[in-house]
Amino acid sequence: MNLSSLLLIILVSAGEPSEELFKKGIYLFEHGDYRQAISILNRVVKENLYRDEKELVECYKYLGAAYFYIEDLKMADASFRQLLLIDPDFRLDPFLFPPSMVLFFDKIKKDAVKKDKFRESFAKGTSTLKDERYLLYINLLPFGLPQYAHEQRIKGSLILFLQIVSLGANIYSYWKVNSMIDSYGYVKDQKSADEANIYKTIQIGSLSIFGATYLYSVIDGMIFTLSDEKGGRR
Repeated sequence: MNLSSLLLIILVSAGEPSEELFKKGIYLFEHGDYRQAISILNRVVKENLYRDEKELVECYKYLGAAYFYIEDLKMADASFRQLLLIDPDFRLDPFLFPPSMVLFFDKIKKDAVKKDKFRESFAKGTSTLKDERYLLYINLLPFGLPQYAHEQRIKGSLILFLQIVSLGANIYSYWKVNSMIDSYGYVKDQKSADEANIYKTIQIGSLSIFGATYLYSVIDGMIFTLSDEKGGRR
């Protein structure tokens, strides 16, 4: 370490303004004292002693370069990646830095871009998957809700009406049949037996109507969802 570098470190330790601290870090770098430059520039970063984002980018640039010169490629990689998080379009000046460092930086930049694209793609895919699952769940609901979700209000209202009526008829007929049966499981007389058979028929018929309309609603909703994904609403 030369005398001027030593004097600079003493001044820095005495608590000079942050702007001077940043300049001294670069001065040490330019004079080949990379380890001391790293020490000072790391302090600027950790203690938030930089003036603005541009100065922070410069700190990481010189930190990455200094680490590269002392062959600490892991820390050089980390510093350059921090720089690219702030300024993804940053480029090392090939007139100021050697080709090997520029190639090293460009490789990191290319890798960072790939990771960013992957994250965006993953986030988009997750969002799409959630939307698809939501639509699938909606299509499984009764009472015409899939049709309402797809803005088919007339069809949804018709299915809603049929399912409410059939469900009501099923519950009522079930109650009537059970009211005609005594505690031993038998009907009271022939007239009650005939009436119970009628209500059982209504019960089966209403359940069939409910099941058929539900099945139609689900299939119709699924078809609509698939056609909508392909870009063609019916």
